[in-house]
Amino acid sequence: MRRLTRERERALLEALEIHESAGDLALATGLPLRLVIHYQRLYGPANLQLQRAEEDRRRVAQIRRETIEILREQRRKARVQGGARVIARIEEARKERWGR
Repeated sequence: MRRLTRERERALLEALEIHESAGDLALATGLPLRLVIHYQRLYGPANLQLQRAEEDRRRVAQIRRETIEILREQRRKARVQGGARVIARIEEARKERWGR
């Protein structure tokens, strides 16, 4: 993406506050539609930003729940494996003692 001049960026941000459509903004500013859509996503109407923030919060909460479940499963497996390791060490110590 090409860099915007300060005047163009200011005009684009002002137009975004008025909630104009992306196509109209692209025609009015002479910017590529892709760039206008990018700026709309960044600086668009507040309700869209709040909606995205809510979606982000839900996504983060879901990731946290999944991470907690994964960690619990790993801890459970470690406990099971840990028990087997402890028993193996005890048996090794027992063999050492009896081998002397």
